[in-house]
Amino acid sequence: LTDQEVRKLFSRKTVELTDGVPSRENALRKKKAFHHMTTQSKAVLCNVRQGGLLRDLTAYVHDRRGTIRDLRADGRIVSQGIDDHDNMIGPANANVADEQGTTWGQTKYRDIAPTFALVRNWANAGRLLQYNEDETDMVDPAPPTPEDISNGTLRGMNDGVNVYDGGNLRPASFLPFVQPNLFPVMTEGAVYYNLATYSQSADNPSSPQVLRICYYPRVALWNPYNVSLKLHNMCATIFVNGNKDVRVTYSDRTTRTNVPIPFGRGSTKVGAKPSGSDPSPGHYVGWVLFKLQPTTMAPGETLVFSPIRTSEYQLFQIDRNVLSSSVAPDPGLYFWQDMQQTHTKKPVTFIEFPGPGNQSGGDNYMMSLKSAGRQRSFNDSSFNNMQSIVYANTSLQAGGSDELPVQWSTGRGRQPEPRVHDLGSSRARLPGTAIPDTRTRDGFRIRWWDEHRSNVLGSGQLRGQPQHLKSSVIGTWNPRAAYFCRNPWDNVTDLPPHFYGMYTRDLFDQRVSWQNMMPRSIDGRQVGWPFGEPLNAPDDGVVLFDVPREEIGIPSLGFLRHLKLSEFGWHPSYAVGNSIVDPRVGRLHTSPVLQTSREKANNGWNSYLFGHQGGRTSGRGADYWAMLTRQILFNRPDDHFVVYDLSYETNFNLWDNFFVSTGNNARKIAFVESPEENPLPNGRFQLVGTGTNVRSDIVNFHKSASQLWLNGGFNVNSVSVDAWKAVLASAMNAGDYASKDAVPFPRVINPPNGEYLDGNWDDEEATSGFLSIDGSDTSDSDLERLAQEIVREVKERAPFFGLSDFINRRLVDSEHGDAGPIEAAIQRSGINAEFDEHEILRIPNNPRDRLRNVSFDNMSDATRLEQTQKPDSVAWGLPSYLTQGDIVQAIGSGLRPRSDSFLVRAYGESVDAQGNVQARAWCEAVVQRMPEPINSDSSGLNPVAKRSPDEIEFGRRFKLVSFRWLNPEEV
Repeated sequence: LTDQEVRKLFSRKTVELTDGVPSRENALRKKKAFHHMTTQSKAVLCNVRQGGLLRDLTAYVHDRRGTIRDLRADGRIVSQGIDDHDNMIGPANANVADEQGTTWGQTKYRDIAPTFALVRNWANAGRLLQYNEDETDMVDPAPPTPEDISNGTLRGMNDGVNVYDGGNLRPASFLPFVQPNLFPVMTEGAVYYNLATYSQSADNPSSPQVLRICYYPRVALWNPYNVSLKLHNMCATIFVNGNKDVRVTYSDRTTRTNVPIPFGRGSTKVGAKPSGSDPSPGHYVGWVLFKLQPTTMAPGETLVFSPIRTSEYQLFQIDRNVLSSSVAPDPGLYFWQDMQQTHTKKPVTFIEFPGPGNQSGGDNYMMSLKSAGRQRSFNDSSFNNMQSIVYANTSLQAGGSDELPVQWSTGRGRQPEPRVHDLGSSRARLPGTAIPDTRTRDGFRIRWWDEHRSNVLGSGQLRGQPQHLKSSVIGTWNPRAAYFCRNPWDNVTDLPPHFYGMYTRDLFDQRVSWQNMMPRSIDGRQVGWPFGEPLNAPDDGVVLFDVPREEIGIPSLGFLRHLKLSEFGWHPSYAVGNSIVDPRVGRLHTSPVLQTSREKANNGWNSYLFGHQGGRTSGRGADYWAMLTRQILFNRPDDHFVVYDLSYETNFNLWDNFFVSTGNNARKIAFVESPEENPLPNGRFQLVGTGTNVRSDIVNFHKSASQLWLNGGFNVNSVSVDAWKAVLASAMNAGDYASKDAVPFPRVINPPNGEYLDGNWDDEEATSGFLSIDGSDTSDSDLERLAQEIVREVKERAPFFGLSDFINRRLVDSEHGDAGPIEAAIQRSGINAEFDEHEILRIPNNPRDRLRNVSFDNMSDATRLEQTQKPDSVAWGLPSYLTQGDIVQAIGSGLRPRSDSFLVRAYGESVDAQGNVQARAWCEAVVQRMPEPINSDSSGLNPVAKRSPDEIEFGRRFKLVSFRWLNPEEV
């Protein structure tokens, strides 16, 4: 191509799409696609859906007060301001709700929506981290505000009969959610145990035997961030069934049942030998607390913490119960407690054997993580006031009834009974060969990609439908959340452990045996894996999220996908830019539909959806289970929709109202003075430079868009495959970052690992590298297929009434309601086939895979999470799994819902009296829409408002940019 021809292209990258094409064919292609290729495309930063210019989030981020007033002109608001406490979804505040004709007190997101303060505080935190820095301190959730405490938000949570039992006086704040945090994900909290015995008197072998429980806690934490996290002092808690009864067999083969082996808080009230202060009541039994030894977690790393030494479990001075990630789990390292009840004969074996009527069930199932900050010492009394980081309640009834115990199978053909180890003396300890029996394991972990057979077969009414256990943790859940509990739109099985939510418990299976769950020792650290057994884990872990840095800040709206927008476990990991339907909500809506009056009570958080069982509600009525679960969220489900399509709602408000100009105020002023020498971080912004207040306008939240062009703005309504290829391939062959003719879509800016290109699902690059797709100029390349499928989606869905309409799915009962156009195009392109079609990773989500209705414990429907609307793979969201969010992060800042530059061609001819053509002429003009209105209001930003229905309203000014005559060969 000649230099003159190159100047007509969308960008010089487009030249590479013509390599190897014969000149004649190339000429025909140019003629056919002349209206798709130009270097004179400038986009006006305008809200196409509602009118007005976009508002500049960068200006808000750099505002020290976090409050920018409304812009008024001619007696009306022409551009809404912004405040730290404005909501990112729904009406921003009470004034906006009033303008929209909505009563603020009746809006369903008002107290629980993410706020814009999250964006500003997140960006400001990034100023403390430079690009080349590889570690940062963890950041705890914000504590409750004084208003929360004074207005009674926490009142009623501390009286000993509610879900928290007074143990969460500093919960993670989300009322409102204003402060971003940075902490590891709790992937596992579990306990194995052994039983041992010794003579009460070492000098008298015939003296009574003391029974000792030796338990082995393990806590696994995962750092999903692209930066090392320096952990401070934390307290991990595990609440399992500590009210166990066992049957022991003695050396003379006689047996004894109803032998209690309680452990943890309150255990001395129900059978454990007193040792120091135990201020907790007996129903806390099974609740154990541990100090996690501080360490630094590498990006993507999962560390397993286990006992650092053998010692008696400290009921009061809990900071002495230390777990460390530098010590491998060892049968000889454990915490122990002795039982009050002694035995005249020596116990030799045991099995769990509940008492009559299953009276030895646990009170609750829960794990949590709390922060001690710089405080090195803490005890049981100070625990209640420690800052909560994560609270995960995995109990079907939120502790509202005793969890049913398990009775081990006995008899011929069953596993042998575990031995009761003979210590010889109270000072002796178990040997390293005393591996705990698999059946002693109790606790919780994140769902695996491939659940073990026992969980599959133990699914009660859902046995035969193993697909219910297949879920994408990243796509369907929010592992970074602070609150996990059952919600009315989970899938719940009728048999324990009920298999709902992101966390699960285990039925007996060798895949969760002591040996199989051993972490790998790497450089003296005990390394695990969030989505399966540790031995099968990649060495470099799973890196999912980036953090802003001083040099980069927030480069685009698409980058906000890395910001956590919710503390609820059922929201998506990536909200901004993604568009997959929430299977709890369905295609037609953004929150679950409640049809009957019974369903509508407490917005669905009621006994009709949560169930109840008369004999297991302690006489507190049918609503008891639902009430306790509502209390986990401080009763906000009573008058809020806490389950909703966060992605849809966030995209709806962001993409048509805001843009990110990039650069601080000083950099923008330098840009005004010399645009070519001092470009903005987003180099596509060009200076309009009209008016007399350019310097002040460009740093103004309301007016910045009046002074900036977006060079090369791409109209998403385009149906040109070549044009979409050019846009998608904008980073192809840019330096040596990716392979030749490969298009990189990096999830994070500087990933720990290298390129994933046509690899295997278990490659290290798949979990901690960056994705590239084949961009070669072949008819079957990834790029070609993706562009073709996007064009197919555009033809089916266009026109788009705003950029959010393009980003989001449609609220319709068709495939368009499942995902946005780019996500749907990715699914059909086959780019993710390595994950979507793999037997282990594939999620069965066809219509024939819909789950049958399960009803038990007075629940009307226990399978409300729609199986057919889950993502296609459990690996959805890995760095190597292409999503719409990846593409939007890369090219979203250049996408626009309409064209503002127009190439106009005209033809004229002269004919004689007989109609014979005497002369022909062709011409071409480029017409540009300007930010400036023809008739502006007093603000200068928008067209003047119509004063009567008959008045003509002119929009923004058009300018003739260029004009030329064409040769016949160019037409």
